[in-house]
Amino acid sequence: MSVQSFTHAAATLLNISNIQGDILVGLQKDAEKFLFFTITDVPAFKARLPMLAALVTSTKSVMDREQDIKAEKASGSGTRLDLRGLNLGFTAPGLDKLLGSVPINRVHFIGGV
Repeated sequence: MSVQSFTHAAATLLNISNIQGDILVGLQKDAEKFLFFTITDVPAFKARLPMLAALVTSTKSVMDREQDIKAEKASGSGTRLDLRGLNLGFTAPGLDKLLGSVPINRVHFIGGV
């Protein structure tokens, strides 16, 4: 199955506006930066998490950007689109702080490998 077929099938079955962009398709990127942090005030972090989550790039946005890139390439202008995205991930200790226990029982995830 091609990536296009898979993503089209996923789009018809899933709420792609509510799935992080790197999960199914992958963000378009030439470079990436990582920011690591420790949650020290759980209630404050949880209160602000919806604001951060709203900034996460969705799979729908990634798929729309693919069409924008194709159109830009077809135009022959040679212009590169300025596309920026945001993903969010948590370590097992971070999930422990937020949820009280890690919902995944995988040795590599919990061990940090």
